[in-house]
Amino acid sequence: MADNWQSPSGGSGNQWTNINLAYDDNEYTTYAYNMDGTGNFSLELTRAALLCDKVRYKFGLMFASTLNAIIHVYYDADYHEIYNGVVETGVWVNKWVVPTNPGEAKTVSKAKLILSWPPSNQGRVYEMNFNQAVVQSVIPNMMKHYKNMRAA
Repeated sequence: MADNWQSPSGGSGNQWTNINLAYDDNEYTTYAYNMDGTGNFSLELTRAALLCDKVRYKFGLMFASTLNAIIHVYYDADYHEIYNGVVETGVWVNKWVVPTNPGEAKTVSKAKLILSWPPSNQGRVYEMNFNQAVVQSVIPNMMKHYKNMRAA
């Protein structure tokens, strides 16, 4: 089954410049950025609620270094941490919405990214997306099971 990536529709984070470029569907040349380089920088990206099983992101730095991230998604009236650690830069990375149960979908409406990196660098968020999960109907499988039971 193909992924169905959906972009955020809004965002906030007072230490970030060009937040809208973190969801403009241009993963190569545009990005939200922060020049400070000291501390943890929170960026919240929002959208209309959707059934979501995973998120993906592409982060970067101006100069090669270590980028740390804490990633939360919002469902069931609270934020839930889905990742905390060093992230690879310059590539798409997928994370499950429920890491303990990969593939489980939740109704998600926002994500919070908390990034940190060494001083004298620039943190970048090229893109972040939510995967709209497809709910498979159980009726065809139930009908098949029912027919098999009747044939036995």
